[in-house]
Amino acid sequence: MEGTRDALADTDLTEQQRFCVEMRREVLTWMRPFLEPLFTVVPDKAHAFVALMVDPRYKGLGVICGLIGARPCQALRTRYDQEHLLPMLSTFYKASHAASDPVAATSDRAGTDATPVGEEGCEDLLEDESIPEEEVVHAAMIAELKKFRSMEVSARDLEKAGGVLGWWRTYEHLFPYMASVARAILAIPGSQIECERIFSIAGLIVGIRRTRLSPEALDEIVNMSQL
Repeated sequence: MEGTRDALADTDLTEQQRFCVEMRREVLTWMRPFLEPLFTVVPDKAHAFVALMVDPRYKGLGVICGLIGARPCQALRTRYDQEHLLPMLSTFYKASHAASDPVAATSDRAGTDATPVGEEGCEDLLEDESIPEEEVVHAAMIAELKKFRSMEVSARDLEKAGGVLGWWRTYEHLFPYMASVARAILAIPGSQIECERIFSIAGLIVGIRRTRLSPEALDEIVNMSQL
């Protein structure tokens, strides 16, 4: 009986796994139209993608990789790094330090002896005075970003810290500039204004005399009205 029961359990587990795979595929297929703006770099909507990149839960961008593939996802993340995230990190750095004090220590806090990521691995750059400060800062920000992405973050850690912002408060001494960017981006409240605006435009277009408009034609007209 026990062997039969174990075999049934294995069968149930296999069926459950198969169901989860099918469900994931259907969910990703359904979500694709809503996530389409994340597949290309859109400057005026960059904060949406950056919010995923600085969220410890989604920094791996698993949902995006599952939709468009690992390589395109990596290429997209690299572009957002170079065009948005790293410039934001550099801006927060410059706002925190004087121009004559490149990559200063930021972990002199009570109860912690951690080395700030910006300083770690940049000693050679600091000793070479011929290297422009911009390059030193850029290298420091890349080091901090890489260390954040390589750090294991579990659901238990987030729960213990009291959520995402609590997690950033806990690890701010390790990622001072990433924490600043995270607070600035994640503090933006969610809004449905853009969706409601599009629905209003579509409602004005599809009147009693335009009931035979195809979805494709309606989409093109709405897009033209945004120009």
